Amino acid sequence: TGVQTCALPISGTWRIARQLLSESIVLATLAGGVGVLIAAWGQSAIRYFGEDQLPRLNEVQISGQVLLFTLAVSVLTAVLFSLLPIFKAARPDINEVLKAGAKGATSGSGLRLWRDSLVVAEVALGLVLLAGAGLMIRSFGRLVSISPGFDAENVLTGQINLSGQAYEKTEARVQYLNETLARLKALPGVESAAFAAPMPFSGGNVGSDFRIEGRPQPEPGQEPDANNRSVTPEYFQAMRIPLLKGRHFTEQDQRGGIGAAIINEALASRYFSNEDPIGKYITHIGANQNEGDPERWQIVGVVGNVRHSSLTRPANPEIYLPFQQNSWSWGNLFIRTKNDPAALARGFSEAIRSADRTVLLTGVRPLSDAITNTIAQTRFYTFLFALFGAVGLILTLTGIYSVISYTVAQRTQEIGIRMALGAQTGDVLQLVIRQGMTLALIGVVAGLASAFGLTRLMETLLYGVKATDPLTFTAIALILMAVALLACWIPARRAALIDPLSALRSE
Repeated sequence: TGVQTCALPISGTWRIARQLLSESIVLATLAGGVGVLIAAWGQSAIRYFGEDQLPRLNEVQISGQVLLFTLAVSVLTAVLFSLLPIFKAARPDINEVLKAGAKGATSGSGLRLWRDSLVVAEVALGLVLLAGAGLMIRSFGRLVSISPGFDAENVLTGQINLSGQAYEKTEARVQYLNETLARLKALPGVESAAFAAPMPFSGGNVGSDFRIEGRPQPEPGQEPDANNRSVTPEYFQAMRIPLLKGRHFTEQDQRGGIGAAIINEALASRYFSNEDPIGKYITHIGANQNEGDPERWQIVGVVGNVRHSSLTRPANPEIYLPFQQNSWSWGNLFIRTKNDPAALARGFSEAIRSADRTVLLTGVRPLSDAITNTIAQTRFYTFLFALFGAVGLILTLTGIYSVISYTVAQRTQEIGIRMALGAQTGDVLQLVIRQGMTLALIGVVAGLASAFGLTRLMETLLYGVKATDPLTFTAIALILMAVALLACWIPARRAALIDPLSALRSE
């Protein structure tokens, strides 16, 4: 009775070790095969979402050497994690065997603590991953819902460069543009056509200081400043930028007199906060001034703010000038169409080149694509976080389900005895579910504590959402608890259907 353990013969130990190792290696190989399939799918998904973010991504292939290495790691992991149960099986505790029966021989308190710790760790890790994914998804949702200040749908644009001696004079540039716009408007399916320099989301901005007539000379470095844009009269209607006050440009806004200027709401709020800007004069606009351009510009209108380069950056003060009074040698022509603008790309290009084959045309694309490209990095990061979050959710589900199923199998006789003594189905369900949900709750608490610290590292990736957003953390915790409940309910339901007589005979 004083003997606690006994060593099995070497041959018996080897048979047990061989059986456990064989089972582990088979499972590891099957898991590796599934991993290869997931890797192939993941490669295609990453290519789709990360094409503009990772250099030479199209050249990336699944390497045979990498697959062999990962397979070796999988098998090695299986072997290492099999050593502890092999050691326990080789030196069983006789008292535990006599008390718990054959099925409990390798299921001591140490192993139970180890399994429970793994489940808690899986739940905590899953919550951290899901919290990151939830924050990125909420941030991306906020980002794509931002209005740029204009309607980018069904707009096709392309950049032109009027270089060379032929376009040194303003009149030549104006004449070319008028002829080209007339050709573009004649294309089938075109609602309107216009020109802007620089175009929103074209990658350019030109700014300068200016003066407000009637105000004291500002101190050096304190001069008002704004981005300048040269546009044709139909620009605001074609882009559907709202006119808040005053009028649009017209064909009467020609060279030779006082210039007309339209400002945006941001400039009006900053420099005319307590007065009506309509009718005021601005001078010393230095951006892209040509000989003979007006020196005084009267503000004739105020339009809504436009985010010209990024959805996440607020609109800057801007001054719009008529192309006839401030012509630029480069900029973007664009058309608004009734249907898919990409279908008119060829006609759009031919109409522009038909006026002058020497004019360089580049970057023909729908304007919506230009905006989408600015959020491509955020979209890629959101996809990666969502992928990791899904992996964490699967780990949580399988981890809890596996442990609870194993526990039910180990406690079959105990459950049978309880039911034979009068325990109801609900009692058995409660017994099994309580065990799993306790582990899940501990994991959620540990995961929340970790996530509150780790998600602060991704603050620079978020827009409109705090790294410790309580709504996201609450939702993720509830989702994990719901998944844990599902993972517990399935084996608990199976336990509740155990036949007491069969359970008692199973030992």
